[in-house]
Amino acid sequence: MKSQASSILVGVLLAWLSLTLAACACASAPDPPAAYNPNYSYKAPTSEAGKGISIAIIRPISGLVGEQYKDEPVVENTQRAIEKSMLDYLTASGFTVSGPYRSIDDMTFPEKNKQI
Repeated sequence: MKSQASSILVGVLLAWLSLTLAACACASAPDPPAAYNPNYSYKAPTSEAGKGISIAIIRPISGLVGEQYKDEPVVENTQRAIEKSMLDYLTASGFTVSGPYRSIDDMTFPEKNKQI
């Protein structure tokens, strides 16, 4: 009697285990969400606030990036994006803009003299 009860218990456990495994095998994981792809668009508002003022743009990050990262494409792309954004914003604000220059040493004396 004891062996019959234990064999029934083993049979029930095996049936439950097989059903559980079958249910897990049938359920598929949900698809991961699509990667976020930011799309920024910003247009600087126009203004006359900077009329008559001349500004030179010099590489904004050149001294802040570590030596090991200075030739990385992401650093170069970031610098170009910042330069373009600054140029667009300052021009839209009415400033006269020159540059971008890699350093202040790349500017001629007359260029330096007319900048603020």
